[in-house]
Amino acid sequence: MIYFFWALWGVGTVLQVLVIASLVRAQNFKRFPLLFVFLIVLFLTSVADASAFLEIGQWTDVSRKYFWLNEAIRQSLMFAVVISLVIRALAGTAMARLRKWLLSGTVLFAVFSVILNSDPNLDKWMTTIVRNLSFCAVILNLALWLALVRRKPPDRELFLLSGGLGLQMAGDAIGYSLRQIAFQESSRTLSTLGNIVAVFAHLLCLSVWLRAFRKSGTGSSLENSAQAARRP
Repeated sequence: MIYFFWALWGVGTVLQVLVIASLVRAQNFKRFPLLFVFLIVLFLTSVADASAFLEIGQWTDVSRKYFWLNEAIRQSLMFAVVISLVIRALAGTAMARLRKWLLSGTVLFAVFSVILNSDPNLDKWMTTIVRNLSFCAVILNLALWLALVRRKPPDRELFLLSGGLGLQMAGDAIGYSLRQIAFQESSRTLSTLGNIVAVFAHLLCLSVWLRAFRKSGTGSSLENSAQAARRP
């Protein structure tokens, strides 16, 4: 099973690099700076996790704390990306005035989720927090979809970004819920299944983002070529 997860890690790392490259090539890092930061941090922390595990050679208290620190950074940034995209989609609409309330409410939810679910078992505590944040992010992503549907003309990139995030966060919510049940029933099988669901959701998210930015880059190149052809 460990070789299976290493294979998934390799696929995920390659997809992360491809998405970053496509984002830079299409110059969308200027349009989505927070997403760009998230992807860079995602790549660096993923490599750091793998390096730490290879050095230690097993899942110990040290590697566990190291992993959850990186996971907390990744989840916080992804949560921030969702909020930034929602705020961006609401700009210039009748619901723009709700942005401050939305930001305040989500921050309070995250803080209370951390405080109220405190547990001496680090794995159980962090699993609960990530599960709650994922459920909240799914609701925020639904709000993003509703805002995008109302936009004319539709923003294809934002639709695909939102779709990828929806897959990622739904997978996280399901995967970490399975892990939460696994803690209660001491089931290693459910824990492994939860990890697989979360990882596959992550790979699907990266695949959708790669398609979004590759199409964007192709569209920009075609547009530039057409403009050049029209010049005297």
